[in-house]
Amino acid sequence: MSMNKQLSYYKKNKVNPVFIETKGQKWEKHLHVRNNLYENHLRIPVSWFDRRSILEFGPNGGENALVLAMHGAQISLVEPHEIMHKRIRTLYNEANLEDNLFNIDMRTLEQYKDNELYDLVIAEGFIHALPDRLEVIRKLCSLSSNFVIFTYNEKFGYFFESLKRCLFRRLIELNQLDDNDWDQMLDLAERTYLNSFKKLESARTFDSWVKDILLNPCGTSKSCDSFDQIASVFKQANFDYYSGSPVWDLRSTHKWYKNILNEDLIEEYYNNISFFITGNKNEEISVDSIKLISMMTETFLDYSSNIKEFSDIDKLPTLNISDWQYANEVNQLLILLSKDDSRKIIDYYKQSSLCNMWGMPHHYVCLKKKFN
Repeated sequence: MSMNKQLSYYKKNKVNPVFIETKGQKWEKHLHVRNNLYENHLRIPVSWFDRRSILEFGPNGGENALVLAMHGAQISLVEPHEIMHKRIRTLYNEANLEDNLFNIDMRTLEQYKDNELYDLVIAEGFIHALPDRLEVIRKLCSLSSNFVIFTYNEKFGYFFESLKRCLFRRLIELNQLDDNDWDQMLDLAERTYLNSFKKLESARTFDSWVKDILLNPCGTSKSCDSFDQIASVFKQANFDYYSGSPVWDLRSTHKWYKNILNEDLIEEYYNNISFFITGNKNEEISVDSIKLISMMTETFLDYSSNIKEFSDIDKLPTLNISDWQYANEVNQLLILLSKDDSRKIIDYYKQSSLCNMWGMPHHYVCLKKKFN
């Protein structure tokens, strides 16, 4: 089976998509972040992991799986990026948890076969790069006896990330840079994004973020999904939506337990689309603007991955400034992108509200198997 494009990109460019420090304060913070994800967002107490069998696809350096091993989990990893295997074994040896690491398999998720069922199956940060994601979700469910956790690129949450990619691609063009000009591209990215990136206090390095988010050619319109499109596969696989991050299913909030839910999960998803776009829970965006934002997101992504030309950006309609508080700044930035003045573009972007907007592009979904 041919290697997926994202894996090829990582191998060719020697990208470690998320290098995580496993010592000192950064590691302590990462432990708190992961525990918060599981306990407060995905609603799985860390005590549950003790002696549970975990199968994780695409673990990269194995740092997140190591957190579960620290809680007593029995870990099996499937990582086709072979350069990561040595780091994984070193991490577990240094933590005296080598007995918790049962296996490292170098097959891809598509190639992987197993007759065993695991308590939890994880696929984090990469299935957006695979062509048939519904089939991938079915496969993850077929390997689990209890929980499945995966991440996907939420199209409506991807607007600001797609805008950052579009902006960077245009700056590269205006400065006449190519793939051999990495030092100049990194300098350009630092001048444009570094200050706002630092505010995220991300575990990854800035240059890794540039390669994996701004330049990764797999970031196309076809790499995004919407929850309503993928939810149908859950029930077919005999799983229910259990939890997620960001936490948006608030149907039970401020309600007595005897009040049985009548609201539809998909309707709740639709009610939260404006939140996904900006990350602000009280955001108000008109339906017409949401449709245009979706169109812009797809066009920005395809332009940033060299599928479309800048002329396609120029042809986009403008947002109605009375329908969304950020519409005017988006319109003005797109006008500037059509001008041959990268300094003015960067200056406008950095002083605008758009610079510090990130949205909710990457969603965690936790499924739980139905027990009849």
